[in-house]
Amino acid sequence: MDVQNLKIRSLKAKMTLSTLAIFLVCMWTLSFYASRMLRFDMERISGQQQFSTVSLIADQINDELNDRMRVLAGLAGHVTPAMLAKTATLQTLLEERPLLQFFFNGGVFVTGADGTAIADVPLSAGRIGVNYMDRASVFTPLREGKTIVGGPSMGRKLGTPVFSISAPIQDANGKLLGAVVGIINLGLPNFLDTLTQSHYGLSGGYLLVAREPRLIVTASDKRRIMQRVASTTMADRYIGGYEGSDVFVSGIGVEVLASVKGIPVANWFLAASLPTTEAFAPIHDMQQRMLWATVVLSVVACALTWWLLRRQLFPILVTVERLAAMADTNVPLLPLPVPEDTEVGELVGGVNRVLKTLELRETALKESDVFRSAIIDSVFAEIAVLDCNGVITIVNKPWQDFARQNELAPGSSARQTYVGSNYLKVCKAAIGAAADDYAVQALQGIQAVLDRNLPVFTMEYPCDGPDEQRWFSMLVTPLELSGGGAVVAHHDITERRRAVAQLLAAKAEAEIANNAKSHFLAAVSHDLRQPLAALMLYLDLLNTDTPGNTAKLLPRIRGCAANLGGLLSDLLDLSKLQAGAVVPAPSSFPMRGVLDSLPSVQGAQAAHKGLRLRVRPTSLTVQTDRTMLLRIVGNLVTNAVQYTSSGGVLIACRRRAGKHWLEVYDTGIGIAEDKIGFIFGEFRQLGNEARNAGSGLGLYIVAKTAELLGLRIRVRSRVGCGSMFAIELPSAAAIVPAYPPAGLLSGIKLRVAVVEDNLAVLQALTLTLEQLGHEVVAANTGRDVIARLDGQAPDLIITDYRLAAGETGYDVIEDARAIFGEALPAIIITGDTDKDQLRGMTEQRIVVMYKPVPMDALRAAMVQVTGKGASRG
Repeated sequence: MDVQNLKIRSLKAKMTLSTLAIFLVCMWTLSFYASRMLRFDMERISGQQQFSTVSLIADQINDELNDRMRVLAGLAGHVTPAMLAKTATLQTLLEERPLLQFFFNGGVFVTGADGTAIADVPLSAGRIGVNYMDRASVFTPLREGKTIVGGPSMGRKLGTPVFSISAPIQDANGKLLGAVVGIINLGLPNFLDTLTQSHYGLSGGYLLVAREPRLIVTASDKRRIMQRVASTTMADRYIGGYEGSDVFVSGIGVEVLASVKGIPVANWFLAASLPTTEAFAPIHDMQQRMLWATVVLSVVACALTWWLLRRQLFPILVTVERLAAMADTNVPLLPLPVPEDTEVGELVGGVNRVLKTLELRETALKESDVFRSAIIDSVFAEIAVLDCNGVITIVNKPWQDFARQNELAPGSSARQTYVGSNYLKVCKAAIGAAADDYAVQALQGIQAVLDRNLPVFTMEYPCDGPDEQRWFSMLVTPLELSGGGAVVAHHDITERRRAVAQLLAAKAEAEIANNAKSHFLAAVSHDLRQPLAALMLYLDLLNTDTPGNTAKLLPRIRGCAANLGGLLSDLLDLSKLQAGAVVPAPSSFPMRGVLDSLPSVQGAQAAHKGLRLRVRPTSLTVQTDRTMLLRIVGNLVTNAVQYTSSGGVLIACRRRAGKHWLEVYDTGIGIAEDKIGFIFGEFRQLGNEARNAGSGLGLYIVAKTAELLGLRIRVRSRVGCGSMFAIELPSAAAIVPAYPPAGLLSGIKLRVAVVEDNLAVLQALTLTLEQLGHEVVAANTGRDVIARLDGQAPDLIITDYRLAAGETGYDVIEDARAIFGEALPAIIITGDTDKDQLRGMTEQRIVVMYKPVPMDALRAAMVQVTGKGASRG
């Protein structure tokens, strides 16, 4: 009867516990569900209200930006090509529109087609002359013809955060001529201040973000202007174009309710965020009250249950207390006393069996904890644990992947480095392969750590995978166990090794470039000294010789000077020749003129060495680029004189196999047949280790120039006997004169305005023109020459391109034509070779000549530009 009563009491206790558990679960579930539904409804309603507010402000910003875009587009429509050509008129146009300062607090400027600012308000911003082509807000209108709103950036001149709105300037045919750019200075009061000076709620705020550069345009907290938006799930979603409301945890760990609305005209978006502690404050209060009510009910229910269990299940409580006492101390796990033969007694017996099992497992876990601790402390990607004999006992997954990926050779099976394999035997098997030195080091190092002869072993080694060679570092540390052992860890250092190899390659490339620069300077020195040396020799002869030989020396001196000028131009064009940017200008001309110019330069050096320089006359007319052919022939003759110590050099035109060739013979040292291809490289010389007779660049220029002209080169040589270099000559049927006849040129008497800021050049040019019989009005600035003309128009204006104080020859001509008429003939003398710039001058009917200018070429240009072939009288 008592056993039956005990079972009934136990059943009652179970039923009580079950009922209490169901009650607690239902009560807490209901509380949780009500709380979540209230929050969900509040989140939906608050999100809709917040999104409406953000949408209204975003639409206002979009309208403000549209208004400013229309202002700029209207201004661009009033800019004509003539205004772009005359910056003063364009500047006046900007200054006469005061509303521009109202719409754009950072000012407005206009750029040309190349992105350089040519007009600016206010002028104090100092943007004129600055090129903005690197800014997308300028580049896009100039290349795509679209009016855009740019992202925020640091103002180049203002030094504060700005963003710009740009509109293209087009002519009647739709050609892009420039751009009008308005600047909004975010550091000064602007139309966005209504956004930045307001807060959303008590602790929320607004954020205006440019999507493409991911930069903050402005915010309630102005310190965030120009900050980059970090890549997060929500940020990337907003950048991708999402609009709406969400609840998420911000980067500083605060849960916020955020709403986002796009600003389509600028590809921006406006975000408003409010901490949920403020947004859902009423819900939080209600949740707190429900929580306290639930807690109180739970405490009462638990107290009643404890009282019931304490009363009815006292033996179980005693058993639990004894178990807790054993858990809180380090005493061994002892069997518990078993109560009377009841269900509780059976429970305690089961607990005793569990205690025995736990005691056995505790002993095994002590060793296991040491293993796990060693693996965690090594902190490497691929890890294997070895016992004292080198047998692998534990590996992690990265080690398994490492073993599968690295083979002895492509196509062979992977080495067995899994659990149960002897790692020392794997290292021994690798000895004799290509990386046997690394295998020996690994074997010896691991064995030393296992034997406790080394505290740690590390090495770096290559490991060829199926697709590429990789590098790894190995770290071997001992296991502090009674049985010994070690931990082997591998780390992939391929990227680090590659980075070192890139650095070494860059250093070698830099050294090569430095050597090439030294060689180039030597080449420049050689090519310039050659005509200078001849010129000095002729001047010495002119100073000491009888007057009767002056007529013979003067043409040669003039030839040296002309050749020196040609060399300067050639050296400036050398980099373009190597880059393939030089375009030949073929013409028909007599070959005799080319040959007659050679003795004046190379003859002096040949005479100095006691050599005979002979040139056979020819009546051949050729069709090619005269300047480039003269460069080839001059380098061949210079090379022949350089490598000839006795005898002489012969230059002759001959016909072979149906083609005309210019051949240069010398009696010099000759070239071995296997070295002929070598000599046409850069800075190559044979038999001249001291490099005291030239740069080694001459034949390289010959080869490159001939390749550009499509001409073949022949070489025939014998060591100790001499060499013959020949260049193909494309023949022509007739000659096109380079300049008008001298008789026609001599009759011109003109009033010439000359502008040159270099006094020596100005005096020389003035003297030359006056000796030709012209009236010269000279000055070093455009304003001075116009003043000296005293209202009387000149027949011609000649000006240097680059003048002092930023003035250009184009400016001088434009000002003169504004006074004396657009038909005023003009010549610009320059050393610049900018094709776009020169093309623009040609379109303005300006003849462009390159320094140094021969007298005959200048006289011919004067005839061409003025159209006068006789005296004005």
